[in-house]
Amino acid sequence: GKGAEARVGEAVKHFGGTKVFIVYGGHSAVKSGLIARIEQTLTDAGLEVAHKIYERHTVLSNLLIRLGVSEEVAVEDACKLEHDISDETFAAIKEHVVKNIDSLK
Repeated sequence: GKGAEARVGEAVKHFGGTKVFIVYGGHSAVKSGLIARIEQTLTDAGLEVAHKIYERHTVLSNLLIRLGVSEEVAVEDACKLEHDISDETFAAIKEHVVKNIDSLK
């Protein structure tokens, strides 16, 4: 089934970015079964992936900023990292950030 529906505009508001980014990234997601229609609907699996990537982006970019990386570079680098690191590595990074948040300020 369609699952939870989200229009591209809603995805942009919720996750940030632009319609071009959401739609461009959607081409391969359609082939993977994550998006039902590029211009209209995310499937449940697509929403799950979007939440996962958004969480990774938020944690990684905030960590890099706290480490002294400029916001612009941190956001760019987080975009690269969020897609390529394993779930295990991200979990370890997230755990470290949570445990050490005060020392990272």
